[in-house]
Formats: sequence, C-alpha cells, structure tokens
Amino acid sequence: MMAGESMRILMLYGPGEIAKELSRRGNKVLAVCCDIEGPLDEQFAEYLSMKNVSGRQKLSPTAVLEVRRLIIEFQPDIIHAYTNFSLSWVNLATVCLPSRIGVPRVHSFRGTTGRLHSLDPANWLTFRNYRVAAHVCESEAVRQAMLESRVNAPEDSVVYNCVPQPQNPLTREQARAELGLPHDLFLVGSIATIRRVKGLDILLQAACMFDDPNTHFVVIGPGGYREFDLLAKSQRLKNRLHLTGGIHDAKRFLPALDLFVMPSRAEGLCRALIEAMQQGLASVVSDAGGMKELVRNAIDGFVVERENPDALFRAIEQLRHDEDLRHRMGRSAMDRVKQICDPKVVVDKLLKIYERSLG
Repeated sequence: MMAGESMRILMLYGPGEIAKELSRRGNKVLAVCCDIEGPLDEQFAEYLSMKNVSGRQKLSPTAVLEVRRLIIEFQPDIIHAYTNFSLSWVNLATVCLPSRIGVPRVHSFRGTTGRLHSLDPANWLTFRNYRVAAHVCESEAVRQAMLESRVNAPEDSVVYNCVPQPQNPLTREQARAELGLPHDLFLVGSIATIRRVKGLDILLQAACMFDDPNTHFVVIGPGGYREFDLLAKSQRLKNRLHLTGGIHDAKRFLPALDLFVMPSRAEGLCRALIEAMQQGLASVVSDAGGMKELVRNAIDGFVVERENPDALFRAIEQLRHDEDLRHRMGRSAMDRVKQICDPKVVVDKLLKIYERSLG
C-alpha cells in the first residue's frame, strides 16, 4: 500500500473521535464498541459503520468468533484493539484465516505503566503476541514501561488520547445545581473510580488541612477503599466533602469546578484530566506516569510529588487565592490539549504507524 492510500480499519473499543477522523480522511472504518458521540458528518457517514461485540474477558469464545466473522466480512488492512480483552480476541480470531483473506496488521493500545511480565500467559495472548505488528503507547511513560518490559516501542509510538467535546455542556450554575452545591463556594474536584491507585486518599489528606469553610471538595465516581473511606468520615471534612458516586457522562459536571485535581499513584494518562483541560480548567496533578507530560508545571497547572499531601495542599492553596493565575493556566491547558490531543493530530500520528506496518 502506498503512503496516503485509503485503508480498511477495524477499531475495537477505541475513541470515537479517532474513528470519525479516520473516516473523514476517506478510510473505511468499522468501529466495534467505540464511544462515538454526536452526529456523524453526512458526507463521511458511508465510510464509518458501527457494531457491538459483547464480552469483557480475554478468553471469550463467543466474542472471538464474532470478531473473526467481522474480520472475514470486512477484510481490514489494519486492526486496532484499544483494550486488553479485545486485543486477545483479535489475536485469537486471526489464527488460520481463510487463504482468500489478506493478513491484517494488528495494533495494540497500551494505557498503563505496569510491566509486561514474560511469565504471565495473559501477556502472550495480548501485547507479547507475535501477531501484533505495532504498539501504540498513551504516553512516554507508558513507552518507557514497554521498553523496560523488552517490548519494541519506537519513539513515534507515543500517541496521546483524545476525548469528544461535551454534547450537552452545562453552565457553572446548572452543574452546581444538579450536584446540589451553592454557587459561591470554591470547589476542588476529581473524576475517577475511587481506588487506591488514583490516590484520592491523598486528596482528602490535603483537604483536611484547609480551615476555610467555603473551600469544598467533590469526588465524582464509584468505588471506595479503606484509607479513603476512613478519611471521608473525618470531622474536618464534615459538610465540605461531596461524594456523588458514579454519574453517567461525568465530564458534563466539570464546569462546576474551580480546580481539577488528580493525585494518582500510577497513571498512563488520565482521560478525566484531558477532559478537564479541554474545558479550560487549571489542574493540580501528581508526577505519576504521563500526567506530567500533559501538564507543564506552572504553565498549565501544577505538578506535585506523588504521595505528598503537603505539596498538594500548597498548590491548591496558591490557586485558590490567585484567580488570575487559575484562569491563565486554564487557557493554557485548553491550548495544550488542542495541540497534542486534537483528533487531527492524533490521526496524523496513527496513520504514519499504520502505513509503516503495511510496509
């Protein structure tokens, strides 16, 4: 295939914005369980079709057979699996394809910084499988973890994620009203599944250091764990901590926040952080994984040492008192996301990887 020629791309569980942009470039895209939001451009609708495949386990015979059927019918040049389980399905589904079917080039997407242990059989079903032609890494931190695992990942394999624009954005007043919060408080928030790796207990430790009754904290997301649950009951946070549980399309509530915080212990690149920056919020993040690549310290927000509630407190406190700095960082954050996470930028990088795989 010559550079610039259109491709047939089977994408599984990938970002809908990427699927739409690939189709805008004239590529035939079959999107399986992709999070496509908003209307499709009519002139490109013929290039993009959507299917669902049920399953959440690497060894799902029904899902493997369904993916195999789609491969035989669609005959893709490129397959890009964005989740571990869908990558396993693809690797199993492409075994002994009919001779009339060309061999598609399989691509992975790696979004975590965990090591790929050579003795773990699951890794041989996915990222260590010989059928994978190329790996796409969500951040440089992820790429380094792949290299440390002795998995080939060249420099241009780093492709930052992209997120769709909110379809029904709320105003600050609407978002706070739906959350049941007054309009005049200073609100610090995070969107995440509440588990230890996200470091939300560190956020609560920092929150306990504030004496100002008008500084409130909100965590949007399901889950819980011992350290977090104990701190959430602290008298220091009484009436100042708001836990919403899981909310569908949680990014709609980002306008309620004055400041976004993500104090993760480990992170490939946080999707909620991209969404917050996209909406012009200054952020305070830990130095875990790829977040420090996205947030330039003292430009788009503050990057603090992980596991350090004191540093987190000081950064939040500085931005709480300096509205001009918050707004300046928020505008910079919005520009930063557009520069490196815009669908056009992301697809430019992906097409180069695909073309190289096709030789």
